[in-house]
Amino acid sequence: MELAQQRGLDVCPSLLTGWFLGNARPFFFDRQQQDQFYTSAALLAAVKLYFAETAQVLAGRPNFLGFDIGNEMNVGWSAHQRTAEGDAWLAKIMTHLDALCPRQVHSVGVDHGPWFQCDTFSPQALTRLQKIVPLHCYIKFTGALDRGSAMDPPSVKLIAGMAALARAYANDPAKPIWVQEFGASAEWIDRKLIPRFMEQTVQAAMGEGVSWFTWYSSHNTNRKFAGLGLDYDLGLLTGDYRLKDEAHTFQSLARQYRGQPVVLKADKPLPPPPASRSSESTWKWLAEWIAGCDLWSLYQNRRGHVTDSVRK
Repeated sequence: MELAQQRGLDVCPSLLTGWFLGNARPFFFDRQQQDQFYTSAALLAAVKLYFAETAQVLAGRPNFLGFDIGNEMNVGWSAHQRTAEGDAWLAKIMTHLDALCPRQVHSVGVDHGPWFQCDTFSPQALTRLQKIVPLHCYIKFTGALDRGSAMDPPSVKLIAGMAALARAYANDPAKPIWVQEFGASAEWIDRKLIPRFMEQTVQAAMGEGVSWFTWYSSHNTNRKFAGLGLDYDLGLLTGDYRLKDEAHTFQSLARQYRGQPVVLKADKPLPPPPASRSSESTWKWLAEWIAGCDLWSLYQNRRGHVTDSVRK
């Protein structure tokens, strides 16, 4: 934390690493307890103690933003159809964290699963229990690439659409959104298109009032760490700290938008969320929202043009 502060970096530590680094799970976790993670009183007590002891170290740090409970918890410890168990556990942990560190903002990182289907946590709980909703938006894993190229609307407007989906579940058009993870691999998209994909994706999301963006990841992973697949090439920087083209684009976007107010479309109607949770019904909702968004923008532009003409 001190080294980060010296370099002007704020920190949101993720304590329960349930995904990606499978062998880095907390020492108190027994893999045989996989199905009991959200219901075991002993594990809950251990998790609370873990956060409490860590909070003793972090709470007074000026660069401590708050806890991210865990990285894609629903993948590391899945409850699938048992969302009531996941929701109850999340409510207890959030209450615990708010008591430990009331001035910080706490979140739980999940992948797209709970938003697209019945998976561990309900969207209603994720939006109700978090002051800021984090989203993980990948064009490959969500299925956006199955619906066109990386530069087509399902991919370019995925973040904007998922933000609208989260706000629909929250019934709050102003719910703050943090894109906690997004990125693109050369395995999915022509490497030369990645900077343009980043630019168009961020601009579309900014147009829908998304506040924060974290590209995954900062650096390419060193290939001496075997078995990590996509992570060797997802960084803004190479493993030897050279800026990639997308790093220059990200820097340019940061300079363009830093300090600018987040603009919400308060006059745009918020549709109700999907009636059922499945990838098919969620994509039907997203496709309709994207089409409606395009028509709304066209309408607003035309209305503005007519108004300007009248004024002149």
